[in-house]
Amino acid sequence: MTSTTSHKAGAPKKHRPVTRKDLAKKVPEAILGHVSTIYALDIVEGKKPACKKRIAACQRQLDDLVHGAERGLVFSIPRADHAMQFFGYLRHSKGQWGGQPFVLADWQAFCTSVIFGWLTAETLTRRFTYVYVEVPRKNGKSTWLAPIGLYMLMADDEPGAEVYTAATKADQAKIIFQEADRMVATSPALRRRVKRMARHMEHPKSFSELKYISADAKKLDGLNSHCNLVDEVHAHPDGQLIEVLKTGMGARRQPLHVEITTAGTNPYSICRQHHDYTVNVLNGVFEDDTWFGFICSIDDGDDPFSEVSWEKANPNYGVSVLPEAMRKVSIEAKNNPSSLSGFKRLRLNVWSQTAEIWLDIEKWRGCEVVIDRESMRARKCYVGLDLSSVSDITAAVLVFPPVEVGEPVKILPFFWVPKGTIEKRADDKAVPYDVWLAQGLIRETDGSATDYDAIEAFLIGKEELGLSGLSDEFEIAEVCYDRMFAGQIIQHLEDAGLTCVSCGQGFYGMAAPCRELERLVLDQGIAHDGNSVMDWMISNTSVKQDDAENKKPIKPDTRKDMRKIDGVVAMLMAIGRMILAEEDGPSVYEERGVRTL
Repeated sequence: MTSTTSHKAGAPKKHRPVTRKDLAKKVPEAILGHVSTIYALDIVEGKKPACKKRIAACQRQLDDLVHGAERGLVFSIPRADHAMQFFGYLRHSKGQWGGQPFVLADWQAFCTSVIFGWLTAETLTRRFTYVYVEVPRKNGKSTWLAPIGLYMLMADDEPGAEVYTAATKADQAKIIFQEADRMVATSPALRRRVKRMARHMEHPKSFSELKYISADAKKLDGLNSHCNLVDEVHAHPDGQLIEVLKTGMGARRQPLHVEITTAGTNPYSICRQHHDYTVNVLNGVFEDDTWFGFICSIDDGDDPFSEVSWEKANPNYGVSVLPEAMRKVSIEAKNNPSSLSGFKRLRLNVWSQTAEIWLDIEKWRGCEVVIDRESMRARKCYVGLDLSSVSDITAAVLVFPPVEVGEPVKILPFFWVPKGTIEKRADDKAVPYDVWLAQGLIRETDGSATDYDAIEAFLIGKEELGLSGLSDEFEIAEVCYDRMFAGQIIQHLEDAGLTCVSCGQGFYGMAAPCRELERLVLDQGIAHDGNSVMDWMISNTSVKQDDAENKKPIKPDTRKDMRKIDGVVAMLMAIGRMILAEEDGPSVYEERGVRTL
């Protein structure tokens, strides 16, 4: 498991995005002029069309060049260049470049130098262990992976290295292997050093080997892999093969696990989990110094038939992705609606059947402040309570209306997860419950099911044990809850003197608070404490819209999907009650024409 940390306790401080001027002041001239820095600046400054996710990957590199040392990281130009120079020993094996020396495209040079150039300062071993790259077809994925496999086989200073190219089917896994084999065959320098066989190749000097394997995970126990190259991850029906490969890296000094793919169609796949995790790392929702991510696509609202969109999505546009070829397939997609989904997925890297994220995570994070709870004692608040069914997250979000003109609405979120759920998901990279628990961002309840008694005690205290609750700290005007999962806890809260109000989850109950939250985030009229769990839930939330443009948050299918939005639902319920109580005049539903289904 990687050392996933959030930006809260013990993690790096947040900084404003690093600019060219910052780099000029902080980093050596050699790094400023390095190909990786030049590419990152070109993307961030808009000199090359790119989507928000590619911009975020490049901004992360610039930020790390200035602030990485604070986390014990160092960027080594010799190590970065050593990997890139290795590509110069290779030749393309087919197509218009057949027989020509391998020259890295600018995006490949960026990824290669960043992956191999970053080290941990203490051990001088590679920083990145996991790599996730997602780009459309024809952008040179396999021809980039093959040289990485050869480098890890013979040039990474690892005795007895085991390098695997892996896919769901042997024919797919063989694509990278065969590309590597042809590169060895056409390179005099490598041909003398590598022994080629039908199913694997060996580097006798280091006792290392490279072979291809498929998804028969039952026969893969006992791997001691130094490098895994997993192709077309979107085609994997589950995470079994990937888990076996990752587990096999445990004994290696600086292993590397690389996943490369085009967007898929299954929102519950291991590929989608790793896509979402990568986006959260790039956006700063999760801080994981061992995970490298690079995703190229179009942005929401982009015209899929615009050449600018094609260039945004395809980092090899004009090199291996030819404009004329794109024009031909785009005409078919425009004239045949049944081809449009495939065109967007394969050529523009847009996930099929994917709902758009509702709120801009950067605008949400721009509303973060330090909230002094002591100064808010006895303040009036509304509590949204989203109770989990059995073993999921329970959320209580406190919403404090302004007490003076110009003050933002303030929120304080609290989360509970059963101990059994945390233990079960301890190795689940997509949701770092164990890290959040250690940082105090979630609270653990006993057992494998939701312990409502612990949540009740937190809200109203437990007199017999001398415990005070939130109701002793703040003036709770109302507790808003979803009637579906409400039970004895609501009766107990009412018995303790709290006013509890059932809130609907449909358009009627959610339209007004959704509109209000949108406005508050856009105007920076809301203030939150930067809780990483809440950030994660904001990044998961989509909305459904009716004919009158009323909105309600969409909950993922919790039977299959680990993404949760409980905190957002709880916050919206509390905002809705605050609106009704704090506004003068007629109901907001009458004013704004909210409809029910």
